[in-house]
Amino acid sequence: IDGEYARPPLSIEPNSSLPADVRDAHIFAAFQYYSYNQSDKGMVFFSASKIGKFWTEPTIFSTDEELGGASNLGPKGMAAWAEAFSTKYAPLLNVGQRELMDMDASAVIGLMDSKGLFDDEADREDTDTAEIDKSPTEAATRLEYVAQDSNWSQDMVTIKVSKTMFSRGERYGCILMRDMTEDEQVVVLKKRIDVTTTNEDILDLVQRQSGAAFDASEFCVRTPQSCKPSFLKCVAYQLTNRPNLPVVFVEPLSKTAKFAKKKLSIHPASKSREDVREAHRFACFQYYSWRRSMKKVLWASALQVAGKWAEPVVYSEDRVLGGPTNLGSDGIRSWEAEFKEKYCPILDLKEDRIMKTNGDEMIQLFKAKGLFGDAPERPRQDLTKSQQGVRETSPAPPPLLKKP
Repeated sequence: IDGEYARPPLSIEPNSSLPADVRDAHIFAAFQYYSYNQSDKGMVFFSASKIGKFWTEPTIFSTDEELGGASNLGPKGMAAWAEAFSTKYAPLLNVGQRELMDMDASAVIGLMDSKGLFDDEADREDTDTAEIDKSPTEAATRLEYVAQDSNWSQDMVTIKVSKTMFSRGERYGCILMRDMTEDEQVVVLKKRIDVTTTNEDILDLVQRQSGAAFDASEFCVRTPQSCKPSFLKCVAYQLTNRPNLPVVFVEPLSKTAKFAKKKLSIHPASKSREDVREAHRFACFQYYSWRRSMKKVLWASALQVAGKWAEPVVYSEDRVLGGPTNLGSDGIRSWEAEFKEKYCPILDLKEDRIMKTNGDEMIQLFKAKGLFGDAPERPRQDLTKSQQGVRETSPAPPPLLKKP
């Protein structure tokens, strides 16, 4: 195949420290776990050979002794593989070994993808950057929402846009773009491919993400080092040389986890320790920003990608932003009920008390219970709130959201 006849072995361990070999081992390990999980732990493809981009000659460990001949080591071989897999990937994926081996295959593959284990960044960056440079220079207007000022900033810039998508998912196609006036920075232009969007839709998203990012920055001033979330920077560009002056939005080019996205809400995406902890962080952020807005704005959910948060869904009393996903006061009340049901027992607070707690106090309560990932604390009962590190000042209201 393409003149490649060498047959390097494939297994959970890479053939060398070369990035391509390391990546191949991760991909094969994910395939191993998939076959093991899908067979109800009755078989695993232990090894194979590689010819070009193809795999061949798999070795199987199975409870079915008729498969694989003498190379089938049966349950003992599967147990040895499971030990090797959990030993290698539990620390990489930040989960316990037993917890890892009980997870669904899609969850494990998602975690591996979120850690960038399947990425081949060096090859992609070289080819895609060359593709951008072939594109013509064009004029654009860069539109950035400055949340602290409740205003838009505008700059005339020149850009180059690749002619092809380097990836696509169910909702977005991703195209590389170079801003020639921003230190020739390469960013990702996101194009919606499942529905038609208007310029106003794009500006709405940029404004929501910028507003949530500002709230998150205020939240992080008050949180411990173990809880410092941030939203991806999101900027709009109006392509002034193109028909109908389309508006697009761009995000930074991620060097890890290109595609994996998890939903963030008060409920964890899975039972993994990492997802449970991230749900606690997001719930505390929700509460803090909701109190900061005088209970008028709630960040209902978001997506987690490459260690960042993105694409927040907003519920607000005025329902100015967010379109049909903004459920307004009804959505906020529904979230309040969920928050009380989940966190009253965890925080040892009564229902009539929990929603009266201010944002700074709630952060301290989450920290004391170890919900951010720290060891739980036991604050001394003889200390005042301020001595325990709880701020008693009222939070400042956020800037008003404006319709673009």
